[in-house]
Amino acid sequence: MIELPEAYVLAQQINETLAAKRIMNVTAAHTPHKFDWYHGDPQKYHGLLNSKTIDKAVSYGGLINTLTETEK
Repeated sequence: MIELPEAYVLAQQINETLAAKRIMNVTAAHTPHKFDWYHGDPQKYHGLLNSKTIDKAVSYGGLINTLTETEK
């Protein structure tokens, strides 16, 4: 898990670079590592996120949550 200050800075960087951008393609669980967690089947993420717009990212402890326009 990333540290609290890292999560805060990463969320700020996501907000500066990705806010208002549209998601065109999603590839989940392509390579195994310990910095991703999924709710449900990762193979369904493309259908869930494709064509959504990134609203903002927020840090919660050592985690980062990226919200789309429908999750406000």
